[in-house]
Amino acid sequence: TIADSIIHAGDTDTKIRFGGANEFSVETGGVERLELTGTEAVFNDTGADTDFRIEGDSNANLFKVDAGNDRVGIGTASPQQVFHVFHAADNGLARFESGDANCRIDLKDNSGQISIEAIGNQLRFGTSSSNTERMRIDSSGNVGLGTTSPSNTLDVQGGASNTAIVARSTDSKAQISLVDNSTTGVGSVVIGAEGDNLFLTSGSSGSERMRIDSS
Repeated sequence: TIADSIIHAGDTDTKIRFGGANEFSVETGGVERLELTGTEAVFNDTGADTDFRIEGDSNANLFKVDAGNDRVGIGTASPQQVFHVFHAADNGLARFESGDANCRIDLKDNSGQISIEAIGNQLRFGTSSSNTERMRIDSSGNVGLGTTSPSNTLDVQGGASNTAIVARSTDSKAQISLVDNSTTGVGSVVIGAEGDNLFLTSGSSGSERMRIDSS
């Protein structure tokens, strides 16, 4: 039974302390590094520049807390962001798994949020806190905008708006190329707008074949 501390005789600023009821702490260099209480275990409670590291079987930095920069690293000794995951050879860096029918990740800033969600083999993108669906990629690779069941490579439904797609250019012309598997380079057919005029070109040279003017 001791009153307060177990102190190293040759290094008096290194000690094991019993600072209060149900409290146990470890100090080195006169700074508390670890504290255990009846409700929590705290590392670096004093806010010192004391890193925390867990070694794996073959990875010296399986888990690393960079206290001086307030960063957490997985597999890296020098995390470059608040949370940094690194592996030298494995391309599958993280897995988020739910036992439910879907698995969602929410990204939130100070004015709103978006979500990325897996539903079976489909990828779903949502906006707002209500997770309103905006885009879906199904198991066949079809992309749907405004529809949860895309039937083509790109399936766009405009909902209440009559305009489903707007192709806008910062140039004086806006155009859409149509290319089949026999054509290399620029599309063999181009549908374009130039001011209030509609034009159509074909061939690799882009020769104009038809124009409908504003009249």
